[in-house]
Amino acid sequence: MTISSPPSNFRVAVRTKERDAIGYLDATGDLDEARIQIVQTRMAFPNSTLQVFLDDDMGTWTDVTDEDLRRIADVKAALALAHLLDEGLPRIDWTLSDLSRGTISGYTTDRDVFDKYLHLLSVEASVIGGGKAYTRLGADGVYRGVPVRLSCHARDEQPAEVST
Repeated sequence: MTISSPPSNFRVAVRTKERDAIGYLDATGDLDEARIQIVQTRMAFPNSTLQVFLDDDMGTWTDVTDEDLRRIADVKAALALAHLLDEGLPRIDWTLSDLSRGTISGYTTDRDVFDKYLHLLSVEASVIGGGKAYTRLGADGVYRGVPVRLSCHARDEQPAEVST
């Protein structure tokens, strides 16, 4: 499956042992909700599948695999990162996580820039480590429905204060 933009709707196709469709649960735009629905449905109907609505010429529902879902999460994160870069804030180091698919991670050593991203995400930082000449700060937030992890090595003579 080629994914050029993340699907906007997901549904569970309830299937018999023979993989015949019994029916469909209501569609949702929330991938996490759809994942919960498929896990719960598979307890009674193990051959049930998760489907996405592909807005092609005809508009079709298509079964997806776990790899498809990882790709969807990555595309959604990449699009959110593109919007984040367009916010006009100073650039920091950004990565898309391999360990937590669909998550954006940002890193900087500039405390002022870090604080601007905290403000954009409406989150507070916490001290997650440090040493004699620096404090490591971190924060978790959400941007356009995508998890964002921020971290900063604040190099100071005195430990950095957490913004509130």
